[in-house]
Amino acid sequence: MTDVRLGLPISAIAAAALLSLGACAVTGTATPAPLTDADTGASRTVAVGSAVDVRLATQSGTGFSWIAEPVEGLTVGEPHTVESSGTPGAATTQVFPVSVATPGSHQLTFNYSRPWQGGEKNARTVSFTIIGR
Repeated sequence: MTDVRLGLPISAIAAAALLSLGACAVTGTATPAPLTDADTGASRTVAVGSAVDVRLATQSGTGFSWIAEPVEGLTVGEPHTVESSGTPGAATTQVFPVSVATPGSHQLTFNYSRPWQGGEKNARTVSFTIIGR
């Protein structure tokens, strides 16, 4: 059977479409699953130029927040906060977008601290390995 508009056999068009889909699967930029504090010690492979979200639990009203240690090859963006409810003092989640700038293995560490002078530091620490490909 031939596609009259293109003059090509339908099987050739189908084969080209399948090859195109296969290339997307290999080089696609699917968003990697977010990392959470429960994933500490885990690694995640992320395409260079792409990002992964790091979602860390916090308790509002305590003065504590997560602070990322600088890592060459990664860019940690400003976090936004997701509230579980509108109740004061309720659990919240800080969401950090982390972009991969260079290939290779990068150790990413977050510390749960009160950031002011004299505030408690490193009450909790989580670390992940981000592998840029």
